[in-house]
Amino acid sequence: MSEKETFSGICRKFQIYGDLQSFGPYGNGHINDTYAAVFNQAGTEIRYILQKLNSLVFKDPIRLMDNVSRVTEYQQRKLRGLKIGDTLRRSLRLVSACDGKKYFIDNEKNVWRCYHFIEGAATFEIVASPEMAYEAAKEFGRFQAMLVDLPGDRLFETIPGFHDTPKRFQDLQEAVQRDVSDRARVCGEEIEFANRHKNIVTILINLQKRGEIPERITHNDTKLNNVMIDRKTGKGVCVIDLDTV
Repeated sequence: MSEKETFSGICRKFQIYGDLQSFGPYGNGHINDTYAAVFNQAGTEIRYILQKLNSLVFKDPIRLMDNVSRVTEYQQRKLRGLKIGDTLRRSLRLVSACDGKKYFIDNEKNVWRCYHFIEGAATFEIVASPEMAYEAAKEFGRFQAMLVDLPGDRLFETIPGFHDTPKRFQDLQEAVQRDVSDRARVCGEEIEFANRHKNIVTILINLQKRGEIPERITHNDTKLNNVMIDRKTGKGVCVIDLDTV
């Protein structure tokens, strides 16, 4: 079976109609395997994003997908209620599998998901202007605000300890001490910056333990390339990569 036939078989497990025209790796992500697929749908080319989740990083991809489904569906409901334009581009939208689930498990136990492609927008690796930084920050702010009243149970913690700032700081100190790749010598400024701010790493954790601040839903990977920016207007479109929400 050819690579295209294999990939087409994966696509057919999702509610996508039309003929697969082309596909290939997409983006700069280094955790999940990400592909863009182009389908001919009644003479119109429609793109989709398909991802194979990394089960070594995400030990329970099914519960992860429950998080993503809950978050994206609630975003869409909120957006429709706000009656703003461009609703379909303002959040990620999952394509359901043929069995109604939001994911598909292949014969090798890999978990796949499919998103509608967000056209006319792009991600960027480097901040090109203060305006771009502002738009990215504002988009993360919208994301937080939209999910402040998400109903239901607590979201699943997809990577235990991933959001534990004191643990992360301790991990950094241990990594500097081990320095297994001889990189500490060229990262002195960054290491010194982290050490200089050691006193702040426990602030939020301690405030929450004392009940002085509430628990909130957060993105937890707030970097520039996790925000889609409109190619024409330079405005933020939506937040992506929800695996650590």
